[in-house]
Amino acid sequence: MKQNKKIILSFSLILNIILVVLLIFSIYNLNKEKPLEYIKGFYQSTEYLPDVYEFNFTEKEFFIKFNNSIIEKGKYHKYKNNIFICYGEKSIQVVSLLNKNFYIYDNNNNRVIELKKISNIPSS
Repeated sequence: MKQNKKIILSFSLILNIILVVLLIFSIYNLNKEKPLEYIKGFYQSTEYLPDVYEFNFTEKEFFIKFNNSIIEKGKYHKYKNNIFICYGEKSIQVVSLLNKNFYIYDNNNNRVIELKKISNIPSS
């Protein structure tokens, strides 16, 4: 009889530990920043620079403007949850979205630029 009680108590303790770990994991995942899964929209550089970068994503195409002139066009596809691969005429870029913004590397000026989502509707 004592042996059965010990087994039940041990099993109950293990189950409680598993439940606590699952609860902590669930709370952690709820508080994580969720990635933006839908890239469609209009993005603009956030820094106060003399030049302005604009990204536009339509259903399956994108274009990049630099100081109001288009510097890149192409198609993109979703690779994983918030990761998109942009196949442009001149280069291939990987865009990873998080909290309505993403970063790109400007090769010409050797700097990283943050772009923030301004609108869900692409501009022309």
